[in-house]
Amino acid sequence: MQSAEKSRKILENPLIMKNVLEDLDFFEIECLRKVSQNVRSCIEIVKPDPKIRKISLKFQDSNFIPMDICSKFLENLSIFYQKTWDGYSVNRTSFDGPCDLSKIFLSDFEQILKNQRVPIELLDIQGSNEQFMDIVLGNCSSKFFGRVQVQNLSLQRLTDCQVFQILQFIDSKFLETITIMDAVKSFNLDDFSKLDQWKMAKQLTIEGFSISTPIQNLDIFNFSKMDIKVSDISMEDIIHLKAKFLESATVIKLKINFERFTNSENIQNFLGRPYSQKPHNSIWFIRIPDSQKCLHLNYIPMLGQAPLGHIKSVSIAEKVKRILICLGFYTLSDPLEQEYESATEFQEDFQKVLNQRDTVLQEFKVRCDQQDSNVIELLSKQSKIPTGKVTLEVANSRQAMQIFPILDAGPLKSIDLKLKNDSQLWDDQRLIQVWRDKEGLEMEIILEELIKENMDFLKKILTNSRIFRKISIYFEKIDLGQFNKLFGPPSGIQENSEIRKNRISREEHLRIYRDLVRNRIQFSQEPMEQRIVSALEVFSNSTILGNVAKFLDGIDMQSLRKVCKDLRFGLDSLKLDPKFQQISIDIREPGQVTVSYNDQKPITYREFDSNESYQSKFLEDFKIMMSNQETVLKSVYLNFYKDPQLLDHFKMEFLESKGLKVENLEMEVFGQHEILSIFPLIDSVSLKKLEIKCPVSGKFQRFLSVDEISKLDQWRNLEELVVNSFVVYTPIRELSIERLAIADILMDTVSMSDLIHLKDVVNL
Repeated sequence: MQSAEKSRKILENPLIMKNVLEDLDFFEIECLRKVSQNVRSCIEIVKPDPKIRKISLKFQDSNFIPMDICSKFLENLSIFYQKTWDGYSVNRTSFDGPCDLSKIFLSDFEQILKNQRVPIELLDIQGSNEQFMDIVLGNCSSKFFGRVQVQNLSLQRLTDCQVFQILQFIDSKFLETITIMDAVKSFNLDDFSKLDQWKMAKQLTIEGFSISTPIQNLDIFNFSKMDIKVSDISMEDIIHLKAKFLESATVIKLKINFERFTNSENIQNFLGRPYSQKPHNSIWFIRIPDSQKCLHLNYIPMLGQAPLGHIKSVSIAEKVKRILICLGFYTLSDPLEQEYESATEFQEDFQKVLNQRDTVLQEFKVRCDQQDSNVIELLSKQSKIPTGKVTLEVANSRQAMQIFPILDAGPLKSIDLKLKNDSQLWDDQRLIQVWRDKEGLEMEIILEELIKENMDFLKKILTNSRIFRKISIYFEKIDLGQFNKLFGPPSGIQENSEIRKNRISREEHLRIYRDLVRNRIQFSQEPMEQRIVSALEVFSNSTILGNVAKFLDGIDMQSLRKVCKDLRFGLDSLKLDPKFQQISIDIREPGQVTVSYNDQKPITYREFDSNESYQSKFLEDFKIMMSNQETVLKSVYLNFYKDPQLLDHFKMEFLESKGLKVENLEMEVFGQHEILSIFPLIDSVSLKKLEIKCPVSGKFQRFLSVDEISKLDQWRNLEELVVNSFVVYTPIRELSIERLAIADILMDTVSMSDLIHLKDVVNL
């Protein structure tokens, strides 16, 4: 006890404490603060630098705020602020009583940063809950203004006003890069140029959305490097950009991604042949003579594009002097393929893919024919890649062992491996070391020859560990004497194969096949069989394809798009009307939406993971399905009352840009405000019938006001109106029902004067 007391007394000396704290980071300082009140007071006197490198914040739920902190010594800490039924908790410590979670978090955040003297390398803030983010920013103390020292600022899923507010908190002397991703609304940059933080930063990146500020009004030429996206660009805009580019002494690289070229003439007539041209994008580089300056124009047509957050699979293939990467999506969007001659550019883009995906990959593929591979070397330096399945076609087992350590073992379920130039597998101890914490994997291995050393290894790996639940081996050549000695006679015979199964325990199996079928692993852009190619060449003719597509509806067209890239490109070029007659969008349960087209089987989008958004997947597919719809729909049923957020997104991302032409509209709503979100964007000329339903029934009737709706042209042009599950309390004289041929309306009370008015209206 005396020794412990003496130690505490020593730590209570500020001079000694200062020397101790110089070698400690944030986590160790916080632990030391808990020793005693006097030690904590001494630490407050010394004011040690917590040496924080990175902070990540997520404001997606008003009841839950996670904060991740990375220290100078690469240690990580996660702090979770969460509301409970009787108070709140911070990690595992609970507190009673009412609380404002944002104020509690901000108080701790201020405490954590108050002594930070070295700029934070990265501050990453993710929103998506607009109202809660506004509350958090509203509660921020004025002490934060211009005080937070950050080098790289990353902001995701925020509005332009929220980004503007956050920038005001940053110390402009240290800010170098600003990255804004996936804004939740139309984003305007008009006022940003007034901020010192905007003027002093060196690099600007805007990803995942288009800014609404016209190009010729952009004040961004103080940055040295820029990567931004706009919806439209014109010939005049490009001339303006080039002129500003030449004038600026700071700009080195400017990349503009755009979706539409607004001039009537072909863009290639103005810019010439693109450096790279594919169905999904065209790229131009405009280099400034005698300088390092480069204007990079990337034309990405809107049709078929999907956010990178919906990536389903990644395929990487190394060819002679080039690298091919192909991204597949969970939505109906086209796969994206890109070739690289520069390994550096490939690495940068691949890192962006990993950073922007918001869920575990379904499959990760790598193909390499060379013994000395640049791709393998680049991939071996990546952080953990989360995937359910990995497919490797590599030259030797050494390359496979370079890939295995970068795979996140948590979600991994199966491995497909083909060794093209090597029949020697790795040592079992190396493999056990890589997967030592994993159980229940399935592996499929393709070899040219199965040798005795491999058979010994396979038996040993299954016997000595629980890593693999099943291993399947495909081979062409084998020493049958050694094989039978180890595993016995075949357990079954199939065409082109011998199957031997050796049960090692109740759960683990080894299956070995002699298989003459080669190239089992298929990658993007591999040659197809001649019979299939010749058939596809016929359908690649736009006239033939157009005649065939006339007899297809929208669902059939989407199925045809998935056959191959050429058919998809041909159908997209024809822009054929899917001729949908009926559409139903129904949210019966929170977390899922069901949509059906015509009489086809309904499609249900569900929330499987908190990092995935069923809303964005539904909207992405719906926009693709409806992109070329010109036919007036016969009927549309809408039920958004259990997900008002999806209703807002449906309005902003589809209705405001596309509108909706429909004859009969049926809606289930709780009030007039929901109708007003949709009704003004319906084509008033096409609409003939409106039916408004109450989504719940019971002993008591719900009331509905239609005073605002009845002023719209859509209402006044109706021929039939049905509102019989609500009690309408808007006065009859204000209903504007003069043009109605059929009306079924439930009113609370009707006076004699109302009846006289109705009689006069009917007589008219």
